[in-house]
Amino acid sequence: MEIKYAMALACMLTLLAICNAQNTYIPYELGGDNYYTMYGGPDISASISGTDEFERGDTVTVYVDLT
Repeated sequence: MEIKYAMALACMLTLLAICNAQNTYIPYELGGDNYYTMYGGPDISASISGTDEFERGDTVTVYVDLT
C-alpha cells in the first residue's frame, strides 16, 4: 500500500513540476529584440562614448555604451 502512495506522490510532483515549467517558459520570439544568437551567446555591440583619442600616459575613464 505504501508503494501506491509513493507512486501517486511522485506522479503529482512530476505534474506540478511540468505546470511550473510551462508558467516560466519564455517564448523564442516575443516580437522584440533578440539579444541572443542560436548558440546562446550574447549578441551585444559596444561603442565608446565621447572622444576616443588619448595621449600616451593619460589616465582616463572610458565609458562604454552597450547596445
